[in-house]
Amino acid sequence: MSAVGIRGIGAHLPGRRIDNDQIRAWTGATTEWVRERTGIIGRRYAGSGTVTSDLAVAAVADLLATDPAIRERIDLIVLATSTPDQPQPATAAIVQHKLGSPTSPRSTSTRCARASSTRSPRRTDCSRTPTAPVW
Repeated sequence: MSAVGIRGIGAHLPGRRIDNDQIRAWTGATTEWVRERTGIIGRRYAGSGTVTSDLAVAAVADLLATDPAIRERIDLIVLATSTPDQPQPATAAIVQHKLGSPTSPRSTSTRCARASSTRSPRRTDCSRTPTAPVW
């Protein structure tokens, strides 16, 4: 059996930062109310026309900037999101295409990942979520 591990991590944050003062201005809720209920003090908004695969490719670019040789060692692309680019093809397959990678992609919905990890008895539509490799 082959060893499995994480050899590196890349990250990307969109440039536009929205803090709770802006949320307060939009909603009338106090900044404390938002923080107490969400635990969030700031969030990042992607620009118009930016999709999940664009953000994922930018994170991979960050990873490759620190270790270009890692590109040849990537065996699997896994992408979990509740905001796919579109229903089909899977966003991981779109990332695979944008990267020009021969690697097998797998996508899952974060909603399904949470439901399976908490052993929720509720039925979800996870069976319709693409999880098989897309060639």
